[in-house]
Amino acid sequence: MIHWNSGLEMGVESIDTEHKEMLEYINTLYESIQENNSLQQKTEIYDQFLHLASKHSKSEEEILKKCKCATLDKHQYYHKIFKEELHSLKYDFLQASSLSEAQKFCFTLTDLLLNHIVEEDIPLIRELQLCGLIALPKEDNSFVSKLIYKITNSFGFTKRILLSALIPMFAMLFFISILIADKYNHYQELLKTSNIVYLLPDINELVHSMQVERGLSCGYLSSNNKNSFTQRLDHQKKVVEQDIVHFQNKLQQINLDKITPISQNINKFKSDISLLKDFRSKVAMKQVTFEETIAFYTKIINNIINITPKMTLFNLNKEISLSISSLNSLLRYKETLGLKRARGTTVIEMKASSKQGYIAFIELNGVQKMLRESFQQSATDKNIKKLQKIIISKTAQKILFYENHIIDKEFSKLDPVVWFREMTLFINEVKLLEDNLLEEISSAVRENLYNEKRDLFLMISTTLLTFIIVLFIIYILQQSSKREILKYTDAIQHLSEGDRNLRLSSIMAKDEMAQMYNAYERTRQKLLKGEIYTQLYLSEKEREIKRKEKEAQMLKEMAYHDPLTGVLNRRKFDELSQIELKRAKRYSKKLSFLMLDIDHFKAINDTYGHSIGDEVLKAFATTCLNMARELDIVARIGGEEFVVMLLETDAEGAYVFAERFRKAIEEFSVNVEGHSIKFTVSIGIATFDITKENQSIKSLLEEADKALYEAKETGRNQTKISK
Repeated sequence: MIHWNSGLEMGVESIDTEHKEMLEYINTLYESIQENNSLQQKTEIYDQFLHLASKHSKSEEEILKKCKCATLDKHQYYHKIFKEELHSLKYDFLQASSLSEAQKFCFTLTDLLLNHIVEEDIPLIRELQLCGLIALPKEDNSFVSKLIYKITNSFGFTKRILLSALIPMFAMLFFISILIADKYNHYQELLKTSNIVYLLPDINELVHSMQVERGLSCGYLSSNNKNSFTQRLDHQKKVVEQDIVHFQNKLQQINLDKITPISQNINKFKSDISLLKDFRSKVAMKQVTFEETIAFYTKIINNIINITPKMTLFNLNKEISLSISSLNSLLRYKETLGLKRARGTTVIEMKASSKQGYIAFIELNGVQKMLRESFQQSATDKNIKKLQKIIISKTAQKILFYENHIIDKEFSKLDPVVWFREMTLFINEVKLLEDNLLEEISSAVRENLYNEKRDLFLMISTTLLTFIIVLFIIYILQQSSKREILKYTDAIQHLSEGDRNLRLSSIMAKDEMAQMYNAYERTRQKLLKGEIYTQLYLSEKEREIKRKEKEAQMLKEMAYHDPLTGVLNRRKFDELSQIELKRAKRYSKKLSFLMLDIDHFKAINDTYGHSIGDEVLKAFATTCLNMARELDIVARIGGEEFVVMLLETDAEGAYVFAERFRKAIEEFSVNVEGHSIKFTVSIGIATFDITKENQSIKSLLEEADKALYEAKETGRNQTKISK
């Protein structure tokens, strides 16, 4: 008997009443089982219980619909499963063959109901409170109480303790954030500076292409053969235009307001480029002189080159500034080479007829030497060696040969095209050194940016790590101050849930908390002791129930099986065959019966004795079971007579099975007490025919028996099918 506990109440009268009534029905059913009432009486009680369960599910779902509960679909599913389990249990209840099984059924039913109440219905209380079906507990409505309630619901207990400890940290975080912001601004400035430095490759390419155009323009003006320079000059103009567009695109990506030192050069460059198209037209028409051409291009080139040294004014480290100075010297050195190429071409073409051009050519040698020395003062040893290698190269030797002949005014062996080509090769080698130096500068800038970014990251990471550590320390301190209360609360919670295993360690300090711990331990130990006694009692009852169930199962097996052979007996066979015949009639299924009889079995008994005859029967039954399928049924219906019911099998299939079985018996022998006994079997077959009316198990077995008799009469050890 299970009595209702008020702790199971939800607060909705209709639901609680139905729960109580359902529990009462279970108690009534249990009493009916104890009093050994008729099956009809117990079934009526269970049906009333099922009706109440269905009514309860509907009424509960209606309440949830009114409250517009979000979990309605889930609870409808729970109710469906609950009702299905109750109906399934009814079948188990009706099949219970002993008092212990019926009692166990009541325990299962009670567990199912309590699980429904505790696991599915009670969690709905909060939703029902929100929609007003269940009254909320009364609270103090004063302003302070409302404020405390609001804060309590907004922040957890540990968060409130944590926030109170975080206040002293705000000042520290404020000053650290200022430092981080300053570091970040410095990084941003460096990033803008790096964008300016990234102009260097474009400056280098533009200067180089302008120098080539200048040289080709001078060659075109001084040469009597226009075709020797025209095609190359036209191509070079396109290259210069591409470099100009690329350089202007780069400039658009930079905020000129932040680069005041070079903004003047940029504006001058834009102004000069606007005049380039008209000047090129004058060159093509030979409306300008050689000196005007050199002056125009040199002015543009020098303006672009002058951007380079001004980059050292930005926020760059010493290494990058020295590299830019080296690059500036190299750019100017290459510019003198370009001028030398242009003037040399003209001097050779005009056979030094222009005294001014000849003197300017000679002066460029001194400028070259000065710029090489300037480069060596700021460049690394590695780059100095590279330039020295270029100066003593084969190309440089050829150029020196031309220079000496130009100085000596020996022009008979000199070709202006060869001079221009060799000077271009030499300038290209110097440009390769420029490219390497540019790559070094770019790498240094990238490294500088990386270091700044890394320092910024480390500063932020260190701050965050420090903050996390401080938070952790605060958390540990607040946990240590509240740990004992939390442990005690947790222990009480476990105790309320039936967990008796949680033990509280003794507190070293002999204070009030230690007394609470000791009181908890005494309560836990007493409850644990009572629980152990209960388990001992229940274990004994469970063993008794299992023993009775085992005895009942053994009696059931004895009632349904032949004690000698282990196959089904006539009683169980009649029960199962009736079920299968009804199924065959309803669904037009195939069904066949084999009647088997051991030939001359009486002679075996008379010759060897009944004990050996029993062994023959056992061996015969074992063979039947081994050869039959899992769905087939084997039974002993007489002394040496057996029957096999073949499901889903027609006459042809039954005959094949019977013949296979007959031949197996014919080849089989039983070895008992030194005797090897061989025997045969005769088989008669009858098959259910849906077209025949009034066929019954009795008539089918009679048909099989007639076929068996025919097999006996016509020589035994054969199979016959009923006609």
